[in-house]
Amino acid sequence: MFHNRGFANYYVQNYQKAVEDYNQAIHLKVNLQSEDSTLLINLGNAFYELGKYKEAIKNYDKAIDLNKDDCFAYNQRGSSYSGLGRMQTALEEFGKAIKCDSQYADAYRERGKTLQKRGYIPESIKDYEKAASLYLSQNKILDYDEMKKKFLPNLNNRLIKAGQYSSGKAGGIIKESQLLSLLMSVIPCL
Repeated sequence: MFHNRGFANYYVQNYQKAVEDYNQAIHLKVNLQSEDSTLLINLGNAFYELGKYKEAIKNYDKAIDLNKDDCFAYNQRGSSYSGLGRMQTALEEFGKAIKCDSQYADAYRERGKTLQKRGYIPESIKDYEKAASLYLSQNKILDYDEMKKKFLPNLNNRLIKAGQYSSGKAGGIIKESQLLSLLMSVIPCL
């Protein structure tokens, strides 16, 4: 009951109530089993949304202790480390998520964001390309569209500032559609 209510509170963005419900659900468990890792991840996610990254990491750690094959937990722990400004550790966590599941598009996207923040533009492009390709092959069109709208314009600006790409036109400015075409030219047609 508490786990379901916690999920409902999370869904309506009442994260503090979700934390309370998830904690109550955990309290009622005598021994946590590997299938309970989802409960701990959900609690970590609620803490993450509250900006309590250290608390989130503690719960992701516990979830991973219960289920070492939970790629989502590694990815979320990476996002939490990124929230703390610990970018190298975040990159390592995203790498673990990718090692766990090489088809995990979100991990490539998150690692791309972190690489971009650190100024590793060519590397971030590779991860964004991989994420976009995976989203398309997995028919996750909404995730693909979000990348196109959210990350590509920002990446475009970073490329221009870093002098990494020039369209050959006056000022070297690339339109989003040109950048998207550039990225899509290296992604195989599906």
